[in-house]
Amino acid sequence: MIDWSSLVAWWPKVVEFLNQEFMKAVLGSIFGAWGGAKYGAKAAQRIADKKADREQMLTELRSINGALELLFGMANTCFNLKQQHVIAQKQQYDEQRARVHQHHRRLQAGERLPPLDIGLLDLSQLDVLRFRTEKVEQILIEKVSSNGRTLPMFGMFMQSVEALNQLIRQRNELVQGLLNGQGHQDNNVPLLFGLPLQEARIDDRYGNYVEGISRTTDDCIFFAVAITKHLKDHGARVRDQYVRRFGENVMKINQLVFDQATKSGLMPPEENYASWRNSFIRLVPRTEGRRFAKGWYAIRKLGRMLKVAWRNRAVTSSGPSLPPP
Repeated sequence: MIDWSSLVAWWPKVVEFLNQEFMKAVLGSIFGAWGGAKYGAKAAQRIADKKADREQMLTELRSINGALELLFGMANTCFNLKQQHVIAQKQQYDEQRARVHQHHRRLQAGERLPPLDIGLLDLSQLDVLRFRTEKVEQILIEKVSSNGRTLPMFGMFMQSVEALNQLIRQRNELVQGLLNGQGHQDNNVPLLFGLPLQEARIDDRYGNYVEGISRTTDDCIFFAVAITKHLKDHGARVRDQYVRRFGENVMKINQLVFDQATKSGLMPPEENYASWRNSFIRLVPRTEGRRFAKGWYAIRKLGRMLKVAWRNRAVTSSGPSLPPP
């Protein structure tokens, strides 16, 4: 059995001992050190996390500007290829092809026609595109926290560049064979413009190469410009978030302008890529619209409460109904 009376008798002495200035100082130091260590560690961790977030956002902003510069150079290379070679080559070939096919149809109909002068043929060699795509891909994967649209866009751009280079190589090989005199000269016109050969077959490789180069060049331009627009918008959001969070001015996102290319007719039509754009569904952030939704829920809840209260009041005022006598 515990003798509680002795403990009660000793309790005032214990309290008197703890109330001494020495013990107050010791206990204060102990609890102060414990509290300082606990909350000081939390404060230090918050400061470290904030510094790490700040450095990460600065790194992302610098990476976005670097990627934009590389992509701007890639887009301009595609614009130059289209302006200097692709447009003129495609227009000249389409005009010559239409004349050759019309002349062939009239000959097949039995008309006597002089030989057709189609003019000069554009058999110049085209250079393949060489880009530092691996550098941009590394930046987009490791440094940029954008949503899931940026990487698919860049993947489509790399596929388009690879397809364009393949078409350019195939056309160059075919042109080189013609210039080296492979095959009979009489077969050059049917081969270039897709007319039936002596074996009653059609070889339309050259026409497909010209059409494919034109179409794939537009693909490269579209995806390069689309990536820059999307990346620029993402960089602007990161910068605004940085300014709101840390209250500091920071580098601006590079503003890329393609107005001259648009005025020159080098920009491909947007409607040609409507199906690709519609394949992405915008992911709405969880915080978007929550304030409005909460406010509207409170209003509807208040309305239901008033409606129920009004019904109860009407039932109470009418009193209990008595059975008829």
